[in-house]
Order: sequence, then structure tokens, then C-alpha cells
Amino acid sequence: MEEDFMTFIPQSAPSCNPLPRGDLSCLLEEMCRIAGDAGRMALSLRAAGLVSSLKADGSQVTQADVAVGEMISARLSPLLPGVPIVCEENIPLLAKTDMTGTFWLVDPVDATRKFISGQDDFSVNIALVSDRYPVLGVVAGPARDVVYAGGKGIPAFCLRDGGKIRHEIHPRSIPESGAVVFATLSRSRFSDGNALDAILGGMHVAERIYLGSALKFCAIAAGEADVYVRIGETGEWDTAAGQAILESVGCGIRTLDGMPLRYGKTGFLNESFIATR
Repeated sequence: MEEDFMTFIPQSAPSCNPLPRGDLSCLLEEMCRIAGDAGRMALSLRAAGLVSSLKADGSQVTQADVAVGEMISARLSPLLPGVPIVCEENIPLLAKTDMTGTFWLVDPVDATRKFISGQDDFSVNIALVSDRYPVLGVVAGPARDVVYAGGKGIPAFCLRDGGKIRHEIHPRSIPESGAVVFATLSRSRFSDGNALDAILGGMHVAERIYLGSALKFCAIAAGEADVYVRIGETGEWDTAAGQAILESVGCGIRTLDGMPLRYGKTGFLNESFIATR
């Protein structure tokens, strides 16, 4: 890991914890184990029957979101003692907080609506953020038995078959046949392709896919797709892990005016963005 990601956070920051001066690849491996266990727990709870309710923002939440979030937090806490854990389900307690130090960002069940409906494109997202930058990220797709991971200075990889199969992942060049583009399903602000075409700037598009969860970022990092455009707000917990994985293979996420996504903002919300190589 590069030295600039091992520096101490200023004491004036709300979370003034330094990243460890050890091998962060070991930390990433433990994050993979936690995400894998969390995914299996989510599947088990879904099989037993879900009870959903609406949060203040109108989005759905189940007992699985809460229980899995609590399990992840309990497992992360001793890894870096004192480092805050920002989970989607505790955001109301932190909405007015600006985090400039080191902290965890967790989405225990990303794409809850898909999860509730029995579909397989939901994920478990865990990221470690330092100085507003996601330095480690893990995205697990429990129903697909896959875990993606990567970080600054750590080659991204994919685990399958309960971790028995492991291989590095790499993005692809956009094929001559055209790009595979992800578009958002929920809360999209465009009803046709006009806005998307304007953002893509004339890029030849072979296929547009509507898919839930952070698995979109992983598909780009693994060379299975090329672009993801998001119009409208997302939570930082939706993107941090995927961004760490993307950037570990040379891809990136930018706002529509070309600025990199950064983390720990008051409210923990992102603006519209595009993710690509």
C-alpha cells in the first residue's frame, strides 16, 4: 500500500484514526470473509421469511438489513478499534456528521427491493475510507456466490464457490460492436434514452442493462460491461466499495462535471456520476 494512505488523520477531524501501518491486503482478506458470511446470513433470513417496512425516505428495509448490518459492524469493530462504522441503517444518527478521517462504510443489503422480491442482483458492500477516499472495497453477490475485492495498490480479484476459486479481474477495452451500459432502475430521472445519450457523448452502445446493486461496478472491473451512468442521488454506502474495486483496475467514477467522488460528506449522499474505464 502506498505510504500516503498510511498517514495519520489530523486530530481536529471527527474520526482521527490512522490507517494501520501493516499489510492492508490482510485486512482486505478479512473483509472478504465478513462479506461472504454476511451474504449467507442474508440468504438464510430471506429463506425464513422477510418482514419489510418503510424508512423515512420511503425506501424499504427488512429485519435482514438490520441484522446483517449489526453482524458486519460487530465483526469490523475489532479489526480497527475506534474507527467509526457508518452503516446505511444508522445514517439517521449520523446525517449531520462530516467525516474526514478513517471510517467504514457499509451497506448490508444493497438493492433491498430486489432482495425482497427474490432476485439475485443484490449485494453486500463494505469499504474502508480514509481522508475522503475509499482505499479498500468488497462487494459480495450472495445469490451468485461471488465476492469482488480490491484497493489502492492491491490488484482486484474475484472469489467464487465459497472462496475456493480465486482469480484477478481486469477491465476490457470497449469492443467494436459497442459498449454495454448500465442504467439505474430505481429513482431514475430519465424515462427514455435521450439524457443517457447526451451523457455518453455519442458513444456507440450495443446494449443497455438495468441492474440493481454495486455489482454493476464489479462487472465493469471484470470486463463484463463498460459504463455505468447514474442520474440522481445515491448513498455513499452504495458506491464506496465499488469505487475502490474499480480504481484498483484503473477505472474510475466521476461526477458529471468531471470531479472524483469523495466520501464523508454531510448527509452521506453522492450526486449523479459516470463510472467507466
